[in-house]
Amino acid sequence: MEFKELERRLTELEAKVVEIEGAMWKCLEIINKNQEIMDSVHDTFQNLNAYLMVNVGPPLFVE
Repeated sequence: MEFKELERRLTELEAKVVEIEGAMWKCLEIINKNQEIMDSVHDTFQNLNAYLMVNVGPPLFVE
């Protein structure tokens, strides 16, 4: 293989690495946002459970 061919391929690989890095950071941002949403849902259910325990009473059926 010629040096120019290797250099071209290396340049293409470096561009792909940058593209993949950007995609991975975006995935991490999405994962963090999903975790925040799950925490919010959990807090909501905890608050609802506490409200129901105080105002309605304990659940009739315990899983």
